[in-house]
Amino acid sequence: MTFEKGYPAYNFELAAKILIEAKAVGEIRDVNPGHGLEARRFLHQESIVNASFERLARRDAYAPLPPRPSSPEG
Repeated sequence: MTFEKGYPAYNFELAAKILIEAKAVGEIRDVNPGHGLEARRFLHQESIVNASFERLARRDAYAPLPPRPSSPEG
């Protein structure tokens, strides 16, 4: 997966998780369109995108590896 597809996909998954958690608390209300546009512009700044991607890369670099499948004997 390329960075251009991976970064938005990660944010979409994160937003979905937050939405599910928020629904458990109460009613979901619409965001003021002006505030939403301001947030979008902020999150799409090159410096913010790069910092977020670097954080994800560092997190994944230190994540424990999944166990290796055992090889069949014989």
